Amino acid sequence: MTLNAEFIKQLIKEDNPVPIVGKKLLELWLNLAREENNLSDYYYKGEEKAKSFEEFILKSYSEFYSYLAKQLRSMEDLAVSLSFYDVYQRVLQLFSKFFL
Repeated sequence: MTLNAEFIKQLIKEDNPVPIVGKKLLELWLNLAREENNLSDYYYKGEEKAKSFEEFILKSYSEFYSYLAKQLRSMEDLAVSLSFYDVYQRVLQLFSKFFL
């Protein structure tokens, strides 16, 4: 998988790499959606690209998964004290803040 230098620089300098990786993963799928007309090809190629990207992250920046787990645990702790609707709204806000 080839990734541009700007992505690598962002990944290195950020205290929290989760939004950067999530945004890049979403970008891979969206770019493929613009290129593919066949739905089965879209999913097949998308899974291949996502797998390649995830392998790159695992091999070159395995600490990422610790950051991801930490964020998920903090979201889980938050969910205990809030209603499902509140959690849903906060997740939407989080996604829109980091991925859009």
